[in-house]
Amino acid sequence: MSAPGRTIRLTIELTYDAESMHGDDPDARKWFKDMLHGDDLQLSDFGELGDMIGKVRVVPDLCDPTQDERVKALEAENARLREVLDFADHMHRTVKNSQDHGNTTFSSIRASINAYENVRARAALRALEQR
Repeated sequence: MSAPGRTIRLTIELTYDAESMHGDDPDARKWFKDMLHGDDLQLSDFGELGDMIGKVRVVPDLCDPTQDERVKALEAENARLREVLDFADHMHRTVKNSQDHGNTTFSSIRASINAYENVRARAALRALEQR
């Protein structure tokens, strides 16, 4: 009975000759990527004995540049959502306050929108002046 296999996690950099492995051919690039992420990649020692050390599985890189792009896109989307939520919160507080003082809902909403737009315009001007 053989001993159970062990797994060691390694972080590696692969240096290879892109021209000889896949060149500019899209199909060859796909093959190369599929090979790296497939189940048949092996680690071998080409020293004196030339032993096969074990199978290798590529773990997705946490520093993948496409992840940075996705994170930036999500951060931008979050900023837009925060603006919407800030506006909704401002509207709620202003309408509630105006109604507490006897104003109609429509006039309260109109006043709230105008006040919010003025605040945003002043903030945008301050940001431009700071540049």
